[in-house]
Amino acid sequence: MSDSQAQPCLRTIFQEQAQSLGLIHDTAGYREKINQIASTQQLLVKDKKGNDLLVPVRIPCGSEQVIVDACNFVFGVETIGDFYSNIFNDPQLTHEEKESHAHEFAFHISAQLADIFGSDFSNITYNGSGRNFYEFAFTIGDHDAKLGHICFGGQNNTILVMITGTGCQYGNEYWEYNLYNWLKYDAQRSKLTRIDYAHDDFNGAYSSPEIANDADSQGMFALTNNLPSVQHLGDWKRHKGRGRTLQIGKRENGKLYRGYEKGKKFGDAESPWFRSEVEFGSTGHLLELQMLISPTQYFAGAYPFCLEVVEAAKGEIFENVSRIPSVQKESEISVDKSIAIWKTQAGRYLAVYRELFMKKDANGNLVSDDTKILDMLVTDKADYYPPRLKVCEKFIKNPPTYAPWADQRSRCEIPV
Repeated sequence: MSDSQAQPCLRTIFQEQAQSLGLIHDTAGYREKINQIASTQQLLVKDKKGNDLLVPVRIPCGSEQVIVDACNFVFGVETIGDFYSNIFNDPQLTHEEKESHAHEFAFHISAQLADIFGSDFSNITYNGSGRNFYEFAFTIGDHDAKLGHICFGGQNNTILVMITGTGCQYGNEYWEYNLYNWLKYDAQRSKLTRIDYAHDDFNGAYSSPEIANDADSQGMFALTNNLPSVQHLGDWKRHKGRGRTLQIGKRENGKLYRGYEKGKKFGDAESPWFRSEVEFGSTGHLLELQMLISPTQYFAGAYPFCLEVVEAAKGEIFENVSRIPSVQKESEISVDKSIAIWKTQAGRYLAVYRELFMKKDANGNLVSDDTKILDMLVTDKADYYPPRLKVCEKFIKNPPTYAPWADQRSRCEIPV
């Protein structure tokens, strides 16, 4: 194909559409709309009957062009208090007794969330059951504004917090920085498990269903030779203003793009408002905490099309692009778990060895020669430390009774 026959680049398409709207080379139009919305955090659209409708809108922080639209994170129960670390795994407690503690525990979690996101997050309601494979679940907010969910009980003694899009809107200004600092410096065993980004082109100046669809045809949603799956949702073929959605990728693969006519979603058939969203999951990816406070650079790194959108919004080349690393991470196992594995897999052999290899003690009685057994079984490798074995700080500072330094904390240095 000659250059004259090649499809126009996206920047040309952006410029043509912007020119038709009278916004060519006028990136101030985007910022003007942002500033207009910032004063009220609302955007005026029409509903299906043509009446004015004020829609809550959250604008990007500072120089960002992208907002965090939802996020899930987990952290260890011990973050809230050591008392709760084992209580939900205690087999001697009934479900009703655990449920009583669950209400108290959830209150402590919501108090922490209120410090991060704002006082609205202290309002929680028990769901009466579990969620996401956790035994207990609470809803944050109320019936009119569900801000998220709190889940705990099981799952390696972790707490799952899910903040919805509504929750992100209701959060205090710069809540992303509050959450980043808390997860990084205060929470134990913390990590992001999902984060959603959104970019709003309120004037439809440089993005639309047609532009996004053409971008896919040009391979601008592919980072490898494997083209992602595509879904066209809404009235694409005979468009009557009800709204169209382009969805690229699959949630189960850890990354998904969704572009849709958001203004038309509220019933405004003439609204040019187009939203581009990227959803990152932890499947096959390591979601860095930095993603909370640098949404634009990770959004731009998701797909070449997203980089074009950011550059069109900024009116300049954007070089600060970050891609999330793909990983095939082996799960970590605790010391207690490793002992349980050995007991299951080698416990019978060890029991036999203790009968086969005997020695006489100081009184002349036959006893198992455990030292000889261990010497026979221990590895000769110098780099013997199993990479999956995690010896946590809690194990070192509060050792179980079988740890050799358990009764010597005050007399000798704790081994690390």
